[in-house]
Amino acid sequence: MAPARLVADWVDEVFVNATTGERFTVGEPHLAELAALTPARITAPERYLLLLGTADEVLDPADAFAFYRGARTLLHPGADHGFAALAGHLTALLAHGGHALSPAWRLRPHKDLDDS
Repeated sequence: MAPARLVADWVDEVFVNATTGERFTVGEPHLAELAALTPARITAPERYLLLLGTADEVLDPADAFAFYRGARTLLHPGADHGFAALAGHLTALLAHGGHALSPAWRLRPHKDLDDS
């Protein structure tokens, strides 16, 4: 992934921290720092579980899939960058880390995130 590319449009734009009121700008040196910190590829892709939504409005899912090539991938059709569907994938997420939900938790009814 290329974080410098994500913020390139913000160079010289003034931002204000909503909590502290501090004003700051993103400059060309920040882009260079981000580029220098960005790895060319991942190592040991088996350690990663890539959660992708096909409607991600921030990252191109094809770019993420290419960058994390070889990683286990959970592709959720229609999910956005916030990946609100995460709760429905807890079993897979925990299994990737070598864990599991207890049978008692799985038997209880749970409110769907989309339910109001």
